[in-house]
Amino acid sequence: MSSIPVQFQLDDQQPVEYKLSPTCTLTDFTRIIKNIYKERYWMYSFICHGKMFDLQSEEEFQGMKRLITPKTTLFAVVRTKGGGFGFGGSRFVNVHNNNLLKRYEWSDKAPVWRVVRPGLCLEGYCQNVNCTAYNHQVIINIGLVKFDLNLQKAALSKCPQCQKYVNPITCAFNRCRWKYHGQLELNKNEVPSSVKTNWKTADDAYYRFDSDTEEPVTWLQLIFEARAK
Repeated sequence: MSSIPVQFQLDDQQPVEYKLSPTCTLTDFTRIIKNIYKERYWMYSFICHGKMFDLQSEEEFQGMKRLITPKTTLFAVVRTKGGGFGFGGSRFVNVHNNNLLKRYEWSDKAPVWRVVRPGLCLEGYCQNVNCTAYNHQVIINIGLVKFDLNLQKAALSKCPQCQKYVNPITCAFNRCRWKYHGQLELNKNEVPSSVKTNWKTADDAYYRFDSDTEEPVTWLQLIFEARAK
């Protein structure tokens, strides 16, 4: 099957032409918009024939993709604050506050929903009343990968017991090297701050950001990278 020629339109700027593969996935589409809009890609949502593209779910994206025909124009619009799931950023622990990072030794009494593998881990409360981990803070092992919180949490932040979505509130690292970069919004009336860290090392222990002593913050973008030591 041949590629589908489309245009990406931002305000009154010159449209950017691109060819989408008929087998384009959500990951492929994200790669395309990163290539077009560079480090500002996270600022935009995309509208096709009056409908907002869902960039959180592969299933929803594939459904929306059926609207794309040759010469379709995809309009890039600045994400509105307080919009739906995935828009306006994620409320999450302030990983830019180093004072929140605590080191914990391993426990041999941890429940099965708090078993840890090397790399990046997310934590949140399972809200599935039929799950054995209901109302407990579970650990979601993301691993030794690059992880975009806003774009990938819907697909990957799942309870290890029931595989239902868990809203992540904090993260941890163990037996890896890790870093992050992102756009942090501390005040809606101020310009978001670009923040990042250099590579850090987590040894054979659980390095967790404390989510209990400080209110979560809004991350318009937050990308972690974890690698083997």
